[in-house]
Order: sequence, then C-alpha cells, then structure tokens
Amino acid sequence: MFNFNKVICIGSLGKDVFFSVSEGKILKTPQDILSQEKIAFELGAKYKIKSYQESVGGCAANVSQGLSKLGIQSACCSVIGNDDTGQWLIKELKKNKVKLNNIKAIKKISSDISIIVVDDKTHDHVIFYNRQANEHLKIVSKDLKKYNWIFIGSLNGNWTNNLDKIIEVVKKDKRKKIAFNPGQGNIKENPQKIIRMLKFTEVLLVNKDEAIEIVMHMNNIQKEDLRKISFLLKKISQKGVKQVIITEGKKGVNYYKTGDLCYYKVINTEKNNLVIDTTGAGDSFNSGFLAGTIKGKNFKNNLYWGMANSESVIQYYGAQKGLLNSSAIKRKSLKNKYQIKEIKLK
Repeated sequence: MFNFNKVICIGSLGKDVFFSVSEGKILKTPQDILSQEKIAFELGAKYKIKSYQESVGGCAANVSQGLSKLGIQSACCSVIGNDDTGQWLIKELKKNKVKLNNIKAIKKISSDISIIVVDDKTHDHVIFYNRQANEHLKIVSKDLKKYNWIFIGSLNGNWTNNLDKIIEVVKKDKRKKIAFNPGQGNIKENPQKIIRMLKFTEVLLVNKDEAIEIVMHMNNIQKEDLRKISFLLKKISQKGVKQVIITEGKKGVNYYKTGDLCYYKVINTEKNNLVIDTTGAGDSFNSGFLAGTIKGKNFKNNLYWGMANSESVIQYYGAQKGLLNSSAIKRKSLKNKYQIKEIKLK
C-alpha cells in the first residue's frame, strides 16, 4: 500500500574502518577550485594510528538509519556480498529497524569496505573505498511503488540506467518525490545526466564542491562566479529542482526554494569543541532535514533538525552512533544555537 511516511534509500552500504592520525600535513591549494585543501604523508614512511573504529557506512545505510531513528519508515536498497561482512551489516541495520527487503546478497562478491583516515587536528577525513558489491546494484521499478519518497545517494555500476528507471517511476506517479545527493564520482563521470535529473528532484543535497562541479558544466559560466553561493543556488534551481541545499562544512548550510527572492544561510553560533570525525556529517544532516520535510514541518525547522543531527553525529566515529531520535532532536534544535540569515539572491 502507498504510504506517505515511507522512504526508500538507494545507494551504497558497506563497512567503514576509521584510522585516526596526527602526522599528516595539511596543504592549502586555493588554485584548485574543486580541491582547496589536501593532506600529505611521506612516501614510504610508517605512521602510528591513534585509534581504530568500525561502523556501518554508505549513504543509503546512513540516511535510512537516521530517518528510522526519527520515526520515518525507511528501507535500504543496496547490495552486499554473501560473506561475514555482509551478515554483520544486516545485523547492524536491523538494530535500527531499517527494512532490508531491497538489499541483495551476491555470491563470490566481497561486501563493500571503506578505509577512512581522520586527521586528528582538523577532524576532517579522506576516504579510500571499494564498491565491488554495489557495482551490481540494479533498480527494479516495482520495488519503488509503495514509497512516497525516494532518496538517491552516490551510485555505482550502471548508475545512469538506474536513474532512468527511477525517472520512469516518478513520471508515472506524480505523488512520489526525490531527494538527490549525487556522489562526486557520478558528477564527474556524467554531469549532464545529473543536470537532467534535477527537473525531477524535490530536494537536492550537495556540498559546495559538488555544486561547483555541477554548475561548471552548464552553459555561459564564468569561472569567478563559481565561488558565489548565490550564483550556484540560482543556476541549479533554474534546472527545475524545487529545493536546493548546499553545505559548506564549518561555514554552515545554504537553503533556497525555487522562485524565492532570498536564500537562507544557517550557522551554528556556538563553537563545537567536541568534534571527533566529520565523516557522517552530510548524511546525518540529510536524514534530519528530510525527516522534518516528510513530517510537514517548515523549512527553518527542517534546517534546525539537520544541523542538530549533524552536530551530534560528528562527536563520534561513524555515521550512526550520534543519530538523534525524535524527542532528542526537538530538544537540541530548540536551544537557539543556530542562526538563520536571510540573504537576497543576486
């Protein structure tokens, strides 16, 4: 039965392994508009890690768990190997009451794994990943029929064909809404496919680098304009997406609803000294914002929920341990820690 409170989250699922290090050197590279900071280690050297952690990872898993904690019926659509890691992932998702009917296990394939190097000084990270299992992800149109919301994260394998199948389903049922968080690899590989997807998207969720990557492949773009948030929001919205969110890490989150004369920037007015790992910041924001949206809250409330969820998650390694439930997110988001500034769209 069609249910307005059901979400299917499509994308990656795997095990995240975290290494905390303190000896990497941060390099500023402002000339590289898509990669303005890098971390360097001596080639051939050996470094001691400060800590080691394991967690469920992948955008589909992270967002589905975050939504489930906030009272939204969520399913994870992904692929695992028929191995010990795959069985461990299933057990972990069950703990958070995520529906597992759309997870396929494939024989003789290893479940996905990511090695995440967390810089102990900045608490930012670099991810090395293997997506062998999710290369085999295939969307079955009938599996999407009972869901009102479809969350699409970073995709692997024949992902353009999977997007086409999702578009077909949405065209046939106008009640369905898409929340789209494309991976940087998807954007680089086929930016025009991502741009075409925007007209079918209710909410686009990207960071600034991803927004730049998308917009730079549109027509009549000046390089100097790509650094301006207002320009990025306007160009993306012109492609038909209803709501655009561009995150900027510590600088906050930008929100724009197509047709408005202003956009909104939300920041945390209190410095958070408890940051451990930022790996799950984006997915936890996405689940908080989407949960509020699905429950019919206004956009300011939804931004508060996203910020509160993200702030809680980055106090732990991984993208699950700090996820808030409905009562906790209401308490945290009402503490007046977040300032929303209205900015005229130029």
